[in-house]
Amino acid sequence: LDYLESGSISYGKTLGKNLAEKAFKEGVEQMPSEIKAYSRNFINTYQNGKESNAVAQGFSRFIYGWKLALNVRNLVTNLTQPIATTWPEIARYYKGVEPEGVFVSAYKDASEYVKQRIVRGAVTHLDPKLLENIDKLHKQNALGERINRQMLGLRGMRGQQMDDFLGVFQSFGEAVNRTHSAVVSYKIGTEKLGLTGDQLFLFQKQFIAKTQFLYGRQNMPLAIENAGTMRAPLKLVYIFRHYINNYASFLANQTRSGN
Repeated sequence: LDYLESGSISYGKTLGKNLAEKAFKEGVEQMPSEIKAYSRNFINTYQNGKESNAVAQGFSRFIYGWKLALNVRNLVTNLTQPIATTWPEIARYYKGVEPEGVFVSAYKDASEYVKQRIVRGAVTHLDPKLLENIDKLHKQNALGERINRQMLGLRGMRGQQMDDFLGVFQSFGEAVNRTHSAVVSYKIGTEKLGLTGDQLFLFQKQFIAKTQFLYGRQNMPLAIENAGTMRAPLKLVYIFRHYINNYASFLANQTRSGN
């Protein structure tokens, strides 16, 4: 959906620019000089803004590669996130020492899932429905793929491949956390809530979003999304604060719910 949205926006901008140029040429003779100058400047600014955005995206890629790419420390930091977000949610449903058991066993099951998918013929004890749901979450990009690219708005195929390589540690950490969250939510859904089918899958998806957060366009501040040609550089600045803001919101919701 994110790629479809990007394509639709790009097509809409191109169509709008062409129609604006056509309307300007057809009406230029009847325009007062002030309106003519304003219209020409508006169209030129729109076109130049597109070029400026490309420059800003290139700068964003450079900063991303310098700050986050192939950064082991960032990977280690990412892998500690479930302690702060997933564990408290587990404690809402399990009591005593049960949360620790669920938390640790979910890592074991997540590792077995990865092994089962990578090693041909690997034997697994995992519930077939759990495997099916995780596969489905994977196909819907709910397990960490393209997160950083979505945040920065980098979607060209060559850029995409480079971003995937530079962000391998970042993406791996996100994938581990989200797969772990998918296993945890499956346990909660089946053992504590009695969920099945589509309701179980929806609960898993919402649980992942709640504990690992959303990083696409849908979770960007409107001030950034509506910033026009400044959107790309503002996204670059915000990427280093996105987790902090999400976690502050998570804590606020926990406080309001009495947890």
